[in-house]
Amino acid sequence: MTSINDLLNLIKDNYPLAEVYSLLTRISIHHRMQGSTGIWNAVNEVKEFLENNGLETKIYTVMNGEKLGLTTAPIGWDLKFGEVVVREDERVIAKYNTIEHPTLVAAHSPGGSGSGKIVLGGLDKLDGLDGDVLLTSDSPYLVYSKAVEKGFKAIIWYSPSRNPLGVPYTGLFFTPEDWKKASIPVITLPYRIVSRIITKTVGRSRLSIEWNISIDRHEKGLPILETCLGDGEYIVTGIAHICHPKPGAHDNASGSATLAGNAVALARIFNKINANTRLCLYWVPEYTGTIALFKNGLLSTEKVVGVLNLDMVGSKQDITGSSLHIIRSMVEYMGALTPLTKLAVEYVYMSSRTFHGQPAIGNIRFDETPYGNGSDHDVFLVNNIEGVMLNEWPSLNYHTDLDTSDTIGYREVYMIGLASSLALSLSLNPSITKGLSDYVKNYFGNLITWYAMEAVKRGFNRSFVESRISRLLGNSLKKAIIWTENKGLLYLERPCCTDYPRYIGVSHISIRTYSRERDLEIYRLVQRYKPLSMLISTYYPAYLNGLHGINDIIEFFVAEELVDISKFRCYGAEGIGCLEKVLGTVNEWLMEKGLIKK
Repeated sequence: MTSINDLLNLIKDNYPLAEVYSLLTRISIHHRMQGSTGIWNAVNEVKEFLENNGLETKIYTVMNGEKLGLTTAPIGWDLKFGEVVVREDERVIAKYNTIEHPTLVAAHSPGGSGSGKIVLGGLDKLDGLDGDVLLTSDSPYLVYSKAVEKGFKAIIWYSPSRNPLGVPYTGLFFTPEDWKKASIPVITLPYRIVSRIITKTVGRSRLSIEWNISIDRHEKGLPILETCLGDGEYIVTGIAHICHPKPGAHDNASGSATLAGNAVALARIFNKINANTRLCLYWVPEYTGTIALFKNGLLSTEKVVGVLNLDMVGSKQDITGSSLHIIRSMVEYMGALTPLTKLAVEYVYMSSRTFHGQPAIGNIRFDETPYGNGSDHDVFLVNNIEGVMLNEWPSLNYHTDLDTSDTIGYREVYMIGLASSLALSLSLNPSITKGLSDYVKNYFGNLITWYAMEAVKRGFNRSFVESRISRLLGNSLKKAIIWTENKGLLYLERPCCTDYPRYIGVSHISIRTYSRERDLEIYRLVQRYKPLSMLISTYYPAYLNGLHGINDIIEFFVAEELVDISKFRCYGAEGIGCLEKVLGTVNEWLMEKGLIKK
């Protein structure tokens, strides 16, 4: 048994910071789109790094077009070169190319050359437009087939929410079937120039664009990289998605490199941790690779303790505007990993002192928040496994070509590397430090108090929030205590109710797939009410486990996320009635697809 401080010092002595930072910069030079050669190159960078440090690795391949529940692995696609010229009347007002702006062409876009007149439109505005190049901020995937049908030559996509100076990234994620019908390119432009185009279009100037795009197609598949330590019965996992466009330093070369540092540091001290638990770390194409881990039997839901997901970490917060968030697991699937991650981050980041010598937050901002979706921990949660994420948000250069490695800090990478290594170490063997079981018990007690206080602060019914959170916490607390005290049992036998439907998919619910196949209104509602995305895509399938009905799930969601649904209106209903109708239509779709059984 050792102290937390001694364990942290052991990690410090073995964390390869200089190598990790170098790896981060090397990952960021590759154009790592899902289905690209670049993502293979980046995976090989990590593989070489691990093997040079004595770790064994495996690479698994997800085939292009492989069916993965409610999603399909995208086509093999490489961008060779692209350039565009924007003109007002005959005067050039902007030029871009993919050497300087790798995000200029949407992932999985067809190539080709052409020119046309720019016109503003979207999903609800495609008829009677005076132009043949569609300028839109709507989902390029959902608008694509309609634009082709209407005879548009190309699509220009923009995002008013991204850094207006950066060329934004988007992906079409075309399947082989989609590709058969794909015929026009999708180009992205920075909002700075788009706002000018929109103004000039209203002023009746003639705005046009010329493009020349060259791409390659292949069938290399998508890589999943694995390294494991130990041979215990149960598995603690760490994950980072290695995909995204060049440079993609914050998102997510940072998480990928940090996870590699975790692997090396923990390999060097593994025999001193005395863990009888296995540690497996994965570098994946986001969602696609994680879903494949479960669908293809590489991970068993019966043996995984939990996952620590590293997604966008280590930035210079004065540049990115970020704060580090410890994003909790969904309450029903919490175990020991959530509180132990909080303990580790606080221990590392409380690096300052008050006037009276008490530990205090240093100059790196961090906090703890309820579960939030949008990354690979979602897939673990949908499979009823604890999922915690360390993530920085907001991020000034998110999903643009300005997300460069000079926005990532050397010291910041070191601190997140230490904190995540410490969290994994404590989770592998909670008995290594005295008192962790008591810490975990108190964490769960304080969580009820946190929700009660937040309910009052945000104007919610405190009794409602407390009662719903308490219902969810019972099994979680038992699981966490059993793990921290004897590591003998993970999953308690739980009663199930056969009169409820049961979700049997391995993935979160894809809103774009649903919107394309059934109802565009869901897409519009998600744009209007952002929390709906979380309810539909992850809360619903995660809590549709045979124990809860639709109304229960909605109430758990409202309480856990403290979401005010009083202004939600849809399908002729409002508030909880609106959400019941939304989930009712999604439920029918899942039954049609055979993903829900009675």
